[in-house]
Amino acid sequence: MNWLLENRIELSGFILSIIYLYLSVKQNVWCWFFGFLCSVLYVIVFFNSKLYADMSLQFYYVMVSIYGWWNWIFGKKSETEKTIPIINISKKTAMGLFFVFLL
Repeated sequence: MNWLLENRIELSGFILSIIYLYLSVKQNVWCWFFGFLCSVLYVIVFFNSKLYADMSLQFYYVMVSIYGWWNWIFGKKSETEKTIPIINISKKTAMGLFFVFLL
């Protein structure tokens, strides 16, 4: 129980990350908000742990969360669309990306 009290920021970040992941899978715009919050909390966690490279990566995630939320809400392609549609990549593209990953 003492560990939970000492690491409440990290635990909160973990819980927000799970919420972010769930909302992302459900393609819900609120995933960006929870991604933003968990990244901010992990900035604090990594700063306190003196893991500055990991902390700087979290700053990137904070900025991407802001951009993603803004773009999802306001990045209309036409006046009739309310949001940008979510599309899936083709199997051919996925395989190509997989081979690039292996390299």
